[in-house]
Amino acid sequence: MGSSAGGPRRAGGRSGGSAGAASGSGPAGRGSHRTADVQGKGQLDGLPARIEALESRKQSLEAAINAPDFHTRGAAGMAEVVSALASTDADLERVMARWIDLDGRAGGSR
Repeated sequence: MGSSAGGPRRAGGRSGGSAGAASGSGPAGRGSHRTADVQGKGQLDGLPARIEALESRKQSLEAAINAPDFHTRGAAGMAEVVSALASTDADLERVMARWIDLDGRAGGSR
């Protein structure tokens, strides 16, 4: 292992190096917190549209599964749609949890 590969990980990674300790205290730490708040606000603003898109995709996939001709896709085609629905459900759960988390941090102003 080279030292150049380990350096960047320590600077932006978990606590342990002097760079990690310095970023958690003093004015730099407060600035980092403000930056995280701004980034969280940007994420929060974009999440409703993302949720709507995922819900729309979920409805479309469910409609495909419930269609009378769904079986004509064959086993692989049906498995692909079912897998896409499972993936979409997982994404929707993850995005909803993130929205709830960010909304709670923002004071539930939405």
